[in-house]
This record gives sequence, structure tokens and C-alpha cells, in this order.
Amino acid sequence: SPTISTTYVVTGTGANGCTKTIEVSVVVKPLPNILAPEDSTICQGVSIDICASGGSDYTWSNSFTGNCINISPTLTTTYTVTGADGNGCENSDTIIVIVDICSGIADMESSYLRVYPNPTSNNITIEIPQTSRGSILSVYDISGKQIMQKQLKETRTNLDVRGLPNGMYFLKLVNAKGVNVIKFVKED
Repeated sequence: SPTISTTYVVTGTGANGCTKTIEVSVVVKPLPNILAPEDSTICQGVSIDICASGGSDYTWSNSFTGNCINISPTLTTTYTVTGADGNGCENSDTIIVIVDICSGIADMESSYLRVYPNPTSNNITIEIPQTSRGSILSVYDISGKQIMQKQLKETRTNLDVRGLPNGMYFLKLVNAKGVNVIKFVKED
């Protein structure tokens, strides 16, 4: 199997002493550059579309075909997509879809933001260091819609979330130190 285009010359000699020479050219086509999306994390019970590019025909390791497939794994799963180009050459790529339970999230904190209890049914407490007073806190729903925003004037703030429907939300804190996003779950 040549890795570059090559011409082979074969010379044969018969029993009668006659010789014949034949040239055969083998053209090596480049493999298609098949690209699966970056590895992704989803919540258990959520489905997503994953799409590959770089070829004309695609087959996924779960036997689905087409460049885009809809998946809803229950466990962390590696998907391999094999794509072919117009020359029949094939190549593949993989994506790992990490499945997170997304409930019973432990109290989360970073170097300058602490949020608890998580999950919550009534209020959530946000703690920031003294140097972060004046930060802007925004709450977003799972679709990315901003639900509320407030300036944090104290190092500890209680946020009333009783009026929010059950589900996952994101707290986004913006200050001079940067941006920090933490998820929390509202449940009954």
C-alpha cells in the first residue's frame, strides 16, 4: 500500500525468452478530513444533535447515518463517525458525550464565589469576598434567557427563587476579577 502516488514497472519473461513490460500507476488520494464536534457535557435525559463535516457520506458507531444525528445517551458515551468522500476514501473522528445527572449538585464554590444550598426550593445564598462587593449578579434559565439581575452590595446575599419554575439555572457574576458562572437547581 503506497502512501504517495507511485508508478510500478513489472517485467516478465516467458519460457520462450520473450519479455513484456507493463507500467501501472497507483494514484493515492488524500483522506477526507472528517470532523466531529468537540467533546460535550449534557444532563441526563437531554437530547442533542451532533454533526460531522468533511465528507459526503457518514456512518456513526451507533449505526445511524447522515452528518447530523440526534442522541440521548444515559451514560457517558464515545461516538465515532466514519465519513467517506467522493473517491470512496474514508476517515473518522470521535466525540465523547459526558452525561451529568444534574441534580443533587454539591455546594459549588470558586476562588471568589460560593453558592448554597444547591439544589434549593426557596432561597439561595451567594457569598463573595469583600473585594468583590459591587459585582453584578445575573440569573439565566437553561435556554440562556436572563431572569434577573442585581448588584451585590454585601459579601453575603440571599436570593429568593421561590417564584422560579423547577429546573436548572445559571448564576453569572461579573466584576473586575472576571466572569464566573455556576449552575444551581430549583426544585420543590
